[in-house]
Amino acid sequence: MEQRLDEFLRAISDLLPDRTVSCSIGAYQFAFPQNVKHLLSETDHVLYEAKDNGRACYVMKSSVSDEFMDHIELL
Repeated sequence: MEQRLDEFLRAISDLLPDRTVSCSIGAYQFAFPQNVKHLLSETDHVLYEAKDNGRACYVMKSSVSDEFMDHIELL
C-alpha cells in the first residue's frame, strides 16, 4: 500500500507541469463489523493528520492487528 501511495503522489505532482499539484491522503484500515460513525471519525482524523504533516504526504492507521493482516495476506 505504501508503494502505491508513493507512486500516486509522484504521478499527481507531474499532472500539470506548469502548476504545483499535491495532495494529502489519510487511510484507515479496519475489519468488519465497525460502527459507520466511528469509521468516518477515524478516517477524518487520519486525513487531518496527513494535512497537518504538510503537502504530498500520507498517513495510514489501522484498527486491525498484525496477526489478522498476516492471515488475510495468506488467503
